[in-house]
Amino acid sequence: MVEQTWGATPACARTHWMCPDVTLSTAWSAYHGRMDIALSADLPGPRDARLPRLAFIPDGRGDPYGKLRISDGKVHDKAFHLGPWWAGAQDKADALGVAVYRETDLKDATGPLASHLIFRKRLDSVWVGDTRVAVEGVTNSVPAGASVFLRQGSAVIGIRVPWTRGQDSAACPVALVDDGNAFGAARLTVSHGRIDAASVRAPAGVAFWLRAGSGIADDRAFAAFRRAFSSAEAEVQATPERIAVHVAGATRRLSITAAAPFTSAAQTQPAPPTATLGLDGENIGRRILARSPVIQTYLAMRRPAPPVAVAPEHATVWEAEHACATVPFEIGTDAEASGGAYLWVPEIGGQSSSGGGRASYRLQVGRSGPYLLEGRVLTPTPEDDSFFLSVRAADGSELLPEILWSPGVFTAWTWRAVKAPGQKASAVIELPQGEVTLILRPREPGSKIDQFRATPAERVAIKPRGGAE
Repeated sequence: MVEQTWGATPACARTHWMCPDVTLSTAWSAYHGRMDIALSADLPGPRDARLPRLAFIPDGRGDPYGKLRISDGKVHDKAFHLGPWWAGAQDKADALGVAVYRETDLKDATGPLASHLIFRKRLDSVWVGDTRVAVEGVTNSVPAGASVFLRQGSAVIGIRVPWTRGQDSAACPVALVDDGNAFGAARLTVSHGRIDAASVRAPAGVAFWLRAGSGIADDRAFAAFRRAFSSAEAEVQATPERIAVHVAGATRRLSITAAAPFTSAAQTQPAPPTATLGLDGENIGRRILARSPVIQTYLAMRRPAPPVAVAPEHATVWEAEHACATVPFEIGTDAEASGGAYLWVPEIGGQSSSGGGRASYRLQVGRSGPYLLEGRVLTPTPEDDSFFLSVRAADGSELLPEILWSPGVFTAWTWRAVKAPGQKASAVIELPQGEVTLILRPREPGSKIDQFRATPAERVAIKPRGGAE
């Protein structure tokens, strides 16, 4: 099992289960969306044959194989797919993925909406349940709940579609399709349809469950694999506001749970991996990178600070530089700052973007209730006066979804309340008792923060909004 992580959020992870004759790989969240291969599998075959791999392609342009190039608005023509909200989970040979097509994801759609699993036609056999089917030049309807099996040599990929939904809220047809393309590919297609936006009752979506079988030596073993996968429990609860998919994997239960508007990471079982680069449970990436002097400095900044005890009866103040921080955040010095130090991303060569990084603070809340959050900032110009900020509970749920916080222009250290763009009221956050995490991400180099302050406050309803001004 190979594991990889990227980015600043827990769901930025990918797993890849590799056997001698088959592999299965899943991304736990989308990486930029429109060019992803969020779910994939590889069956055996000659490396030089350029055989299509099994891959998920979200399609609204009549381009199921990703061959129709369009301009990216800059300098390239690329085969962009749609970019639905995606969540995945994997435990060795089992992978579960859910895609939800929000209305904003359909802006590039020019035809019917469909979810495809493409795969190569050159296989030993293809089965629907216990029936072997021909693929070449035909379309085979797949009954609701039926399993599909792709067999090549001693390897098998089992496919189930536990949940489908069209924009009319109805279940969608599923079919095995060979459209006579020149790529040697066939596809398992879920047809969501396309209706007038005013008539949309729910966001369209799909759940795919794949299981890889390795070392399937004979027909008897293949039949046993089909029985085990087809009879494994799958449970779905789906409304326009919430989706929960649970399946019984070969070695443990997998689940994905998420809520509208489908902008945040899902809750998954198992949880996403955390290794920089993991191999069978060992974080070999951290061991390799730790030898670098640059990374040693980076790791020194990431040493977790003790949790800040947030008092229920008075304001609690802590130093911004006492963070578990990643580059490009640095600690600066200023005699006017508390303790003579502050946190910032330096401006280098007039750069206008931060290039990533985050600073996190563990807070131990003594009593649940509403709290006013403020920061002591020095934000001297309109080009360096903003941050991204969010607050999460210990279970990963969002207490304050990430907002763009623009304190305003101040040339001296000034206390400013945290609030979302366009809101006059300060962000009063309902904090549970126990540990929570405040996460600060840089937006503009040159923005400086010295301290944070959390003060008990009366309950105020807020609706944070993200995005750039």
